[in-house]
Amino acid sequence: MGETQQQACAARAAGVSCRNPGRHQHLETHDVHERFWFYLCDEHQQAWSAGQLDLEALDPGRVVTYVE
Repeated sequence: MGETQQQACAARAAGVSCRNPGRHQHLETHDVHERFWFYLCDEHQQAWSAGQLDLEALDPGRVVTYVE
């Protein structure tokens, strides 16, 4: 089974599927006016928690950006 577009892992490399869909939802605030919403799979969630992954490494097509 493939990932759904809505919950596809934002850190997925081009052409390479993650082992599971993005199960971990994130809403990150970069500054007061800019927020980023995305999902990460289990493996990439561990990398995020360990500080090995950041917003710049994510696929911009899988990150929803809100500017207020």
